[in-house]
Amino acid sequence: MLKHVVESQLPQYKQFVRVYDSATGKPDRDGDVIEIDKSLAGVFGFRLIPIKPENALEFAINDFNSSVRNSRKEFTGGKEGVIRPNKSPEEVIERFFVANRALYNANVVMKNKINSAKTLGMSEDEIGKTFIDRGRKKNLQFIEANTFKPFFPSKDIRKALIEVEQKTGQDFYSTAEPTILRMLEDFKTQNLNEPWNFKLEDYLPRPEPQSRVPLPEQPQPNPALVQQTPPPVTQTGLTPTEQALLSEEERMTALRNRGMV
Repeated sequence: MLKHVVESQLPQYKQFVRVYDSATGKPDRDGDVIEIDKSLAGVFGFRLIPIKPENALEFAINDFNSSVRNSRKEFTGGKEGVIRPNKSPEEVIERFFVANRALYNANVVMKNKINSAKTLGMSEDEIGKTFIDRGRKKNLQFIEANTFKPFFPSKDIRKALIEVEQKTGQDFYSTAEPTILRMLEDFKTQNLNEPWNFKLEDYLPRPEPQSRVPLPEQPQPNPALVQQTPPPVTQTGLTPTEQALLSEEERMTALRNRGMV
């Protein structure tokens, strides 16, 4: 009777009993010994839910797949995509850079998710099987080696770019391709444990400095045209104009200046 009253007045009574049984190693009705941490959780109203890292890793791989697709679209799709007319080589280089930087970020996030799965108890084999089931075995190999596998446009994408060039007469991709190949080799050296090591301006063409070219030799003036022929002087020592326009006093001044008076 007393036990019934206690049970009705104290809803947590049975939980405390379970804690006591756990501490003393007494099995329950099913013959199992309940772990004391689970018993304490029940006392305080918590429900322990088992963590399934394999499920979390599957969701992470789905997010990774989406991020990989979106990184490629940085190069091919949207208003800024390069498979369209009136694009410049500089724009092709810029979109290739942006696409690979986005892909690098996606790989770093996936690497952190893999490390979390290991911390939660997933083995190498379990992680490998999860990636194989999702068709991402090669990606796992690169990530585990801390190696970045850059994006490069596929054969079909390059074909589409060449077709745009042929229709428009604009060789924007062909001009940019040597730089893109150099970027590809550089990006292969990126380690997933290190920050992104590259700058866009290192790949964009630099404007040529304005050279100071001397002007071509200019024609010289004709000396015959430049040299002025002095006006003729009459027997009076004055020119016809001076003779006609000057007063007598001015005429004498002119003669004195010439040393003729």
